[in-house]
Amino acid sequence: MPKTRLISPGSIPNHKLLKNLQLQGNYISNDGGDEGITIQDDGGVSVTSATTTNDALDITTTALTTGSALVIDADDSLTSATTKTLVNIDYDKSGVTGSGITNETTGLVINMADTVTNHVNSFVGMIGLQIDIDSSNDDGFLQHRGINLNVAADGTGDASTVSGINMEVMDGGIDIKCKSSADSSDYFAIQTAAAGATTISTVDSDNGEEANLTFDIQGDTIFKGDIADGTSTEVFRLDSSASSLFIASGKKIEFADTGEYITSDGTDLTMASGADILLTPTGNVGIGVSDPDSALEVLKTTTQLKLSFDDTSFATVTVADDSDTTITTGESGDLTLDPVGALILEGGSSIQMGTNFVFSADTYAMMWGGSSQQVEITSGNLQFTTSGNIDCNATGEIDFNTSTAGFTAQAATGDGTTTIDWTNGNKFHLLFAASTNEEITFGTNPTNPCNLLLKLKQPSSGAGCTANWTMADATLYWVGGGTDETGEPTLSTGVNDVDIITFYFDGTNYYGVASLGFDA
Repeated sequence: MPKTRLISPGSIPNHKLLKNLQLQGNYISNDGGDEGITIQDDGGVSVTSATTTNDALDITTTALTTGSALVIDADDSLTSATTKTLVNIDYDKSGVTGSGITNETTGLVINMADTVTNHVNSFVGMIGLQIDIDSSNDDGFLQHRGINLNVAADGTGDASTVSGINMEVMDGGIDIKCKSSADSSDYFAIQTAAAGATTISTVDSDNGEEANLTFDIQGDTIFKGDIADGTSTEVFRLDSSASSLFIASGKKIEFADTGEYITSDGTDLTMASGADILLTPTGNVGIGVSDPDSALEVLKTTTQLKLSFDDTSFATVTVADDSDTTITTGESGDLTLDPVGALILEGGSSIQMGTNFVFSADTYAMMWGGSSQQVEITSGNLQFTTSGNIDCNATGEIDFNTSTAGFTAQAATGDGTTTIDWTNGNKFHLLFAASTNEEITFGTNPTNPCNLLLKLKQPSSGAGCTANWTMADATLYWVGGGTDETGEPTLSTGVNDVDIITFYFDGTNYYGVASLGFDA
């Protein structure tokens, strides 16, 4: 049996091993105790540390120019289900036994510092942690995770002090940057600046419009805000069940101008603007109706439109059943229609007026189908013009008060034959031509029974004239029993003599009475 030679610590000279060193379950230890480095039969290396304030494993290099300070290179070929860990940090902390004791443990610390001045034209890059995971083929079910965090997942502890990732990046830098595997120059970024101001951005290196930000959420998306006292309140949410945007009561959708916003108190919707509110739809606008068929349609069974000056001064428009429409003014307000052109009222059957219809200017006219059918007021005079009849269907009297009712007389100068159309007026003045007798014919009868007057005047020179009477469609009865040419009055024949003959037309025939011998 070979002898074992004991050598005191510090007396081992530098030498080379000529064969493998077998530890046989022992440790390479600084103090000879059961801690330090031990090597398993399969080549696995364990570093065991007792309670200490020093580092359990310290790898120090002062001039690393290439390569790695620590390399873990593991390969396998799997034929059965298994779970492996390349780096395993297993830390079990005993309880803190004293009041006021602070214990903070960090599983992995990466501390990198650039402590010297670099050349102005150099490039210096430091990456704290780089994880490259990939597969050479896509066979089977592949599940890759760069980082998998489980922090206080059992629910033990104070959730307000638990963070999955807690990072601090230079102000103005990008806190999180996720690059696209399709194009590494396209990315999504989160930046946090002073006061917690945070920017979420998507960048398309081609400056296109495909850098979308998509929220694919099964529940509601809720946005909250902190007011001055730090209380977090809901501002709005995207309601996934109703497919709608929900704005909390009293909150606003504000635009560039703070005076322009939309808000609701849970009952009323308010739309405010410091200037105009413009609606520019390509279709129609409906209020109370889902299928408007005009530029603006308002559906309501009561007043549809109210225009107000104040609480008591207003006008309303109300459309009732059967399309009956009423325009109402508040107080004792007037309703003024002041068109540049004509005011056209097209009643289906009639136009009805209430107590008064007042024209305030000197000249106004109401027309029906053109100037041939009109009522005109000129400087206080009322004129009716029509190509047909004017029927007065008064059930009472027509009272002219202290005024007179005047008629414009028809007039003609005799030429031997005069035909009178009594529908053109119930007064007719005929001046005989010198020494010419006249054939007087009643060519057109009045439409209705009426009184008629015929003034006959002799010429200012020459022999007196006589008249013969002819009826186109009636009989002329004279007082005393004659008709037409029988029993007619004998006219005055003196120079400028005037005879007045009045007729009553009963709708069929004429009845004449003569007043003779007026010396004009």
